[in-house]
Amino acid sequence: MKAIVIHEYGPPEVLRYEDIPDPIPRAGEIRIRVHAATVNRVLDVSLRAGKETYRGPVLPLIPRCRLRRHRRRHRAAGHPWRVGDRVSAAGVMPLNLCTEDGNGYDGPEGMMGIKRPGGFAELVVVPACAGVAIPEISTFIAPPSSCVMCRGMESSHACR
Repeated sequence: MKAIVIHEYGPPEVLRYEDIPDPIPRAGEIRIRVHAATVNRVLDVSLRAGKETYRGPVLPLIPRCRLRRHRRRHRAAGHPWRVGDRVSAAGVMPLNLCTEDGNGYDGPEGMMGIKRPGGFAELVVVPACAGVAIPEISTFIAPPSSCVMCRGMESSHACR
């Protein structure tokens, strides 16, 4: 799959559009195909610039803490999400394996795009309990052609 990866902190030029292996979901996780992701000034731009190191990011990383408008791609056995469900994920979530509903989890948590791979990729794996259903009435709006993340990227880029 394609993903935007940061190997070092710095200006926008440190963002690398790369081929990386597809993420493989473990028990209690779902894999979703990213339809769209937004750029957050603090948790994407500031992180890329190296101003958020107190959050403990580990390089290389795939940024983006909020995912919008995804289609679930992988179904774990016995999981309530179905293939084709529209799901979103964002923010802090379990870092270790947990039950699909997240009940009783007392392990470490971290923000997507900082402590676990984020949404600037074609596919992302998140704990099933972090998924939020998106109503079928939601529509998608194409990003402006001036989107700094999309310049020079193929149409399969995560922002499209």
